[in-house]
Amino acid sequence: MWKNLRRRGFLGLKFRRQHEVGRYIVDFFCEELKLAIELDGAPHFEPAVIELDAKRTHVLQQFAITVIRIENEEFLVNGGLVMERIRSIVVQLNRDPHPALDAPPSPAGRGEQQSRGSPDPREGS
Repeated sequence: MWKNLRRRGFLGLKFRRQHEVGRYIVDFFCEELKLAIELDGAPHFEPAVIELDAKRTHVLQQFAITVIRIENEEFLVNGGLVMERIRSIVVQLNRDPHPALDAPPSPAGRGEQQSRGSPDPREGS
């Protein structure tokens, strides 16, 4: 997923990987939209972990953060559809006009859009 999000490759939005929010670290975070994307593997389907994840989501929502949870397997099997679902949520969250949000998906089908500016050279690859 990081390959799709990094370097403003997804709708021109800046995402950070492994971003700290309060006492939690989210997998991917977009400050501009206050959007956290969490990729969940098998351990997250255990009853105790499901409960902890619900509490964690509640705390993140207290920071006005929208949390999207995606199963690892779902992304691996159908990454394009997952990215389209994320795109739909981003469009709903967008409060200000954002020119890249109305652009169609890239021909590669990965939802990548042309960046609004040059990538930040400080971002890792």
